[in-house]
Amino acid sequence: MNDQMVWEMVLPHPAAMAISGARGSGKSCLAYYLAELLAARHGLQVEVLGLAPYKQTLLPEGYKIIESLTQVGRDRVLVIDEVALQFHARRSMSNENIAMDQLLTISRQRNQTVILATHNLHEAETLADRILILNNGKIVALDTAKSLKQRIGNEIGFISLDPVIFTIWPDLNSRIKNELMELSYVDYVTIDDGTIRVFGDMCNHLPELIDICREYGEVTKVDLWETSLEDVFLQLMKAS
Repeated sequence: MNDQMVWEMVLPHPAAMAISGARGSGKSCLAYYLAELLAARHGLQVEVLGLAPYKQTLLPEGYKIIESLTQVGRDRVLVIDEVALQFHARRSMSNENIAMDQLLTISRQRNQTVILATHNLHEAETLADRILILNNGKIVALDTAKSLKQRIGNEIGFISLDPVIFTIWPDLNSRIKNELMELSYVDYVTIDDGTIRVFGDMCNHLPELIDICREYGEVTKVDLWETSLEDVFLQLMKAS
């Protein structure tokens, strides 16, 4: 199987994909590479929105620069750079925001693929079918937002112990991690400055976790959050 066939499996047409990662991770380069592959394979026009003027001269011949989402035509591969996405966060009911939602709603009927290059994971989750996450040019994840979040559990339990206990019990971090990771509903554990973060099915098991942590010291604070893509991103960056 050649590289082109692999990438076509990664990004079918039509579709909406977000490529996310830290600045300088290669988001834009990959977005344009995929756009070229799709355009060549399906006979599509590549259009670009959000590219800074000084970068426009670097685009390959045949790319079309557009100024508004309302200009996107049928049978297109649209690359939206992260600069263009800033409007979506600034004014939720702006004309451009409405145009984005409408574009993605009817993109399949119009034979369009939309590739979003952004470091904003909230935008990626809101706008794309699947999210590809890069770290230093390497793909570390590709899936739906829901599936990505399920990798580290649906919720995060925050349990804070008196930080003094960690100074007088040197191996406390590893002891707590080892005990919690043996629980079937725990996917991942981190400990920092006395706060234990437990990723998994926390909603139904938080009382048990609190009881376990109390065996090691005084519990000073407890909180429960729904897992976000930012949490996924941080764990992926640590692991890769």
